[in-house]
Amino acid sequence: MMMLAGYETTFTALSWFLFFASENPRVQHKVKEELREHNLLMTDDLKCVPSLTSDNLASLTYCECVTKEVLRLAPVAGLTTRMAMRDTVVDNVKVHRGQTVFVALHNINIDVRYWHHGNSKQFIPERFLAEDKDHHHLAMIPFG
Repeated sequence: MMMLAGYETTFTALSWFLFFASENPRVQHKVKEELREHNLLMTDDLKCVPSLTSDNLASLTYCECVTKEVLRLAPVAGLTTRMAMRDTVVDNVKVHRGQTVFVALHNINIDVRYWHHGNSKQFIPERFLAEDKDHHHLAMIPFG
């Protein structure tokens, strides 16, 4: 099961990446330009098939923003559970110690209390270069 889960999450994330890129030609163009700048574009004739390394991956700032935005809007795990460690109140709802709470990750990932750059429901990779760069660490939970 773990092997399947690891494969499925990667496939899902890549599928969403392709979807958002196909819906946003401007983003597609910027990703391609960044890859070209770092000599990471493969040629159609396959004479140039660049190798990805940790160094050249780290230099792809815009691609990282796009990846984060894809995972923010389409988290690989849509739902997760947590157990309350103590009695508390969440959005005026009492939660008792030991109670299981279902967390809808997509709702957190688009919550306007945490995302300020443009419409929180829109695909805007640049938000990770702007005021949302230093978002709350729990405002984006793509993997549960």
